[in-house]
Amino acid sequence: MNTIVWYGRTASAEGATQQLRYQYHACQRLLGDGKHFDHCYLDIGVGYRGPDQPGGTIAPKIVADLGLPRSGGLAQLLVDASSPDPDRRITRVICWDLARISRRSAVVAQVLDHLAARGVELDIASEGSATWGRR
Repeated sequence: MNTIVWYGRTASAEGATQQLRYQYHACQRLLGDGKHFDHCYLDIGVGYRGPDQPGGTIAPKIVADLGLPRSGGLAQLLVDASSPDPDRRITRVICWDLARISRRSAVVAQVLDHLAARGVELDIASEGSATWGRR
């Protein structure tokens, strides 16, 4: 089963709904007509600093305003990418920009390595679907 997920992040709660909607719809265009993401992961603020420092919480109002089912943040996405459960196993992540993963290059490299080691593709919508992964 191919499980395709979206990951979005914005720096602060101010304007988060609009920014995340923009990222979501830009990424959804890579799926093609009539297709939808199986899961949506998102963070606001510092989303992921490393395996021992997951991101914070998100106000329920922001999630409700988005109208998207939130499966967790980047930390949960990485757990699900390693899941033996075929219903949670992620095969492809679509994100607006690498900076949405983190502004820290070491964290980006860590996330890319984690996904690639599990055969998960990462598509970056702002780069015209540049793909990383699948060793």
